[in-house]
Amino acid sequence: PGEVVVLQADPDFQPISVHWTQTTGPTAWLDGARELTLSVEPTEPGHCVFEVEVEAPSGEIVTAAAHVVVLAPAGAPRGCGCAGGSGGYGPVGLILALLVACGSRRRSLSSP
Repeated sequence: PGEVVVLQADPDFQPISVHWTQTTGPTAWLDGARELTLSVEPTEPGHCVFEVEVEAPSGEIVTAAAHVVVLAPAGAPRGCGCAGGSGGYGPVGLILALLVACGSRRRSLSSP
């Protein structure tokens, strides 16, 4: 377990559906994958990318990505961090260094 970061989708409309996914990076625990607000708990240091897909009432799909870089604390052991059975980096062992929301792109759903 590590620190929790909260990601927020903020569309200019009332969404029909919301779907968050992790597209790259070490495993992270996700809570709220179908909500506008996603809580993420990274399990180890690394660069994670999370994408949100929001459907507008018009059927248009809007997507955006958030990049999260998680660093081990200063002086933390390299490698898995599990020497001596410590169970990892500990609950306060992760430092959230960067959260950057990248631009969005739009696409339309095609009707059958």
